[in-house]
Amino acid sequence: MLALRSFARVVPRTTLRAAPVRASQRYIAISRPSILSRTTQCKAFSTTRTWKAPAGDADVELSAKLEHERQLELDSKPDNTGLPRELEDFLADSPWTVQDQPGTENIVMTRKFGNESIKVECSIADMNNEREADELDEDSALEDEPEFGSDPTSGGKRTINQSRGGKIDVAPEDSIAPADRDADPEGGDVAAYPLNLSITIDKGTIGATNIIARSEDGNVEIEYVHFYPRADLIDPKSSEAVREAQNVYGGPPFPYLDAELQQMYETYIQERGIDTQLSMFLLRYVDYKEQREYVQWLDNMKKFVDA
Repeated sequence: MLALRSFARVVPRTTLRAAPVRASQRYIAISRPSILSRTTQCKAFSTTRTWKAPAGDADVELSAKLEHERQLELDSKPDNTGLPRELEDFLADSPWTVQDQPGTENIVMTRKFGNESIKVECSIADMNNEREADELDEDSALEDEPEFGSDPTSGGKRTINQSRGGKIDVAPEDSIAPADRDADPEGGDVAAYPLNLSITIDKGTIGATNIIARSEDGNVEIEYVHFYPRADLIDPKSSEAVREAQNVYGGPPFPYLDAELQQMYETYIQERGIDTQLSMFLLRYVDYKEQREYVQWLDNMKKFVDA
């Protein structure tokens, strides 16, 4: 088939349309292109180095921008070579151990408490999701604001130039200094994003409890309390385990429980170190990990674009 395709490319179209010829002439006409065909095929296996097209203008600009953003991140956090001091101090003085695999979104805290193996999981995705929600809220609020320079008599917010010496309208958020907005309740500079927590208390053959909670402003609020006969049903890997986990009665939403029972469960997890201190540590660690992963992402993308 390759010889026939080569023959079709080499022989002029007029040759194919010529009048019939004798057998000897037909042999010569066909045998010549076959030699050219073999020559052409041999060239296909040349050892000449493959030519690579240079990067386009967009590649060069994108690579430079990625490096610029990466350098800005490194300059903004000069101490990002290791774990921040306050995080090291917490881990040194507590029974918790952090498991953080680079390149992933999840953070896992583990500890022992009597005959229990306790695990608390959260994700840096919560921070990004909350930022997106905040931006949507801000955009919606801006749409509701009157246009700049609108007539103050029409009910719109007055600016300095429109005040005519009277009292300037101040929105509630304007009375808060920028440095105090979204601040860490304990005085840090970490924005107070809520985190979704998955708490697993495993007692081996006795069973395991999975508590779904929300950490916000240093408080841990329980949303669900599930019981499983085996811990592997909390995060099932096989299809059989998934079906088994789906058939387990999960229990009612936490707010539906008796108020006294709710309070006892809150004391129950606090006694195991799932408290304000852990909540604030996770908030800081999520910020630290997100920034570190972002820098690595910029580096990976630059290497990919430059390759």
